[in-house]
Amino acid sequence: MLRLWNKPVQMMIEPHQVTALMPEAGPPQNEIVVPVARPEGGLGGLGAYDGIGKTLRDILPQLNSGAGRSAYGSCKLNVEVADTLVHYDVLKVDARRLPPVELNRLAALGLADTLGLDASSLLMRCSVQLDGLSAVVCGMPSALVDAIRLASDDAGCRLNRLEPGFAAFWNGCFAHNKSNNALLARLRGSALMLGWLHDGKWQALAAERLSRKDWATLNECCEAFCRRLCVPDHASLPIYFDADIDDMPSAARSRWQRVSAQLQPEMTPDAAAVSAKPATPDFASDFA
Repeated sequence: MLRLWNKPVQMMIEPHQVTALMPEAGPPQNEIVVPVARPEGGLGGLGAYDGIGKTLRDILPQLNSGAGRSAYGSCKLNVEVADTLVHYDVLKVDARRLPPVELNRLAALGLADTLGLDASSLLMRCSVQLDGLSAVVCGMPSALVDAIRLASDDAGCRLNRLEPGFAAFWNGCFAHNKSNNALLARLRGSALMLGWLHDGKWQALAAERLSRKDWATLNECCEAFCRRLCVPDHASLPIYFDADIDDMPSAARSRWQRVSAQLQPEMTPDAAAVSAKPATPDFASDFA
């Protein structure tokens, strides 16, 4: 089958496995899945991502072999990191006159204080919101980023993009085709990432874990998130989701809209009207 030589290889890094999707000129894609071995000494410390680094070293030489090499040079990689390995927050700060370095420093200190981490252990990306009075914060462990970069360099691959899953979901599928008031839900396995958008600004993000993978459990988790934040009129808030859920009642489908990389939500009259307004900024989330 003809390979799309100029298209980067898509990789997904999860705590338990690494998946590589080899682009072909038509479905299906070749898929390589390799489990991640648990590091010696548990999950703490800088060695927590050694297993991911080792798994990448097992996969990348296959991608950068004769079949995986681009006609223009080394294999290019677009890497998506599971949200369970990333930290999000909404930082309330007047960012209108803050230089990016200072904003990143404040964001790292805030996240580190909340999580009980050393601020220097996180690499930060911050997106100032429309009014300049808050910023969406995305923090990835520097040890994880280093492990990915080092494995890529050692294999002679070029890291084209390195992005958390929820940020990729927002930037690639939804940021310019939306309502200014919505709940976003992205489910991978039992890991659920939620985000509340109000008046075109992110108000809160949260990582949850579902006890069962069905619509009733997902719906209850979304409702609890809204109640906890006192979201106004949350019963009518549209929910855009990316999840393999098949048992949704027909009555809920007008409120719940499926979004994925292959499927954009239909534009309602209200959504079409707001699309002419300034779009909510993309997440600044590329760590490559």
